[in-house]
Amino acid sequence: MGNPSPKHRTNSATSSQLSRFGLQMGSNPIVYRVTTSSGSIVTTSAVIHLMNNTAKLVVSDIDGTVTRSNIRGMILPALGLSDWKHKGVVELYRKIANQGYQIVYLTNRAIGQSDMTREYIYSLTETPYEMPRGPVLLQVESLLGAFQTEVIKGQPEVNKIAALSRVKGLFP
Repeated sequence: MGNPSPKHRTNSATSSQLSRFGLQMGSNPIVYRVTTSSGSIVTTSAVIHLMNNTAKLVVSDIDGTVTRSNIRGMILPALGLSDWKHKGVVELYRKIANQGYQIVYLTNRAIGQSDMTREYIYSLTETPYEMPRGPVLLQVESLLGAFQTEVIKGQPEVNKIAALSRVKGLFP
């Protein structure tokens, strides 16, 4: 996508950058490759979700809404304790999705936790229901920065409101 200035972080791309991807409706997997100051290459995967501007969205927080606790919901899945969800949440979300709504997951977790968070959400089941797939909106901050905002300052809503404002701006 070009060579952005060093240390420039963003969670959005320009229309011209996106047009080069040849995106299809739905999920489009991508891989980020970043060369660090020491010369090593770090990669991470992500998914760009392309949806119609008339899509019906339901935005749900993950920590404290899908999970039973904000803090424990951030930490316990990382330790392999993945069944920290509210009982009935998978069935509820699946039924919402079956009514034609696209679930968008929102969290204050750091972008470095994207794979773990996506895998956690998509692994949740309640027989016969599976959690619907959808975009997972994370923070561009480091793990420490996200933890500080969520736990120490106790102000996760600041980042979440900003993320929701950006999403709202995508739909006329």
